Amino acid sequence: MSIEQKKINEIKEAIIKVVAFFDIFDFPLTAFEIWKYLSVQCDLADVQEILSSGELNKVVSCKNGTYFLSGRGGIYVTRMKRYNYANAKFKKTLRIVRLFKYIPWIKMVAIGNMIGANNLKQESDIDLFIITASQRIWLTRFICAGLAALLKLRPTAENFRDKICLSFFVSEGALDLSSLKLSDDKYLLHWLADLTPVYDRGNTYDKFIAANQWVKESLPNWFEIKTASRQVKALDNVVYSDLVDVLFGSLEKSAKNFQLRLLPQNIKAVMNKDTNVVINDDVLKLHINDRREEYNKIYLDRIFNF
Repeated sequence: MSIEQKKINEIKEAIIKVVAFFDIFDFPLTAFEIWKYLSVQCDLADVQEILSSGELNKVVSCKNGTYFLSGRGGIYVTRMKRYNYANAKFKKTLRIVRLFKYIPWIKMVAIGNMIGANNLKQESDIDLFIITASQRIWLTRFICAGLAALLKLRPTAENFRDKICLSFFVSEGALDLSSLKLSDDKYLLHWLADLTPVYDRGNTYDKFIAANQWVKESLPNWFEIKTASRQVKALDNVVYSDLVDVLFGSLEKSAKNFQLRLLPQNIKAVMNKDTNVVINDDVLKLHINDRREEYNKIYLDRIFNF
């Protein structure tokens, strides 16, 4: 087998794997998106040529420029609907983030529950991933949760549609998330690649991506896309930030103790036993229902059939 043919076969296999992974989330991909998420470094033209050749037609089908596993054409309509749902949720997110920006220790806010661009279900809540200043993670979360509660935006078991989920914070001292990875953690990989910043102060997003080079190593064609129209302008008033920190920064320990006391028993029972619930002064990851293992099993089941 020639080197060229070997590379073509690698790209074909990688295309099927990418389409199969996003199929879990009912998200068909454009040729550009497939190329961006591919595990093999290549040109976009290579992906387009393979897709248009028909060689993958038994596995991958196409509708209106989007590609999906054969027999799954209905998810094209799902993607179109979710674009409208996501657009409405973006607007609601920006409203709360316009308040959050006055918390001077917030460095970045991103929407995190989108695997695929604009892929939010109508009934879903809005997961925010927040990066804070060092030694201010507990105080920041306390204020964010308080504001969300006052505005009746905290999710409950009965009502979580369009609510704000504040379950993942990291400080500037813990930007590298590789310690939270599972073995072959495709979900965390794509979760990070699909983070959509809505507030970015001091180029924190660029620093975050630089600290997670393992993403670029796994997705060599991937690059970040920023949408200015969907971002809240950063508050860069140094005097204001310093004054607030002088007045309230000393409450960090009190905010920590208060929130630890309020933690539900089911979270306390599993905290820091694995990477699902991680609680310390640099990372607050409260994903009691972390489904990464489940998604990985579904993904492996899908590709096993090809």
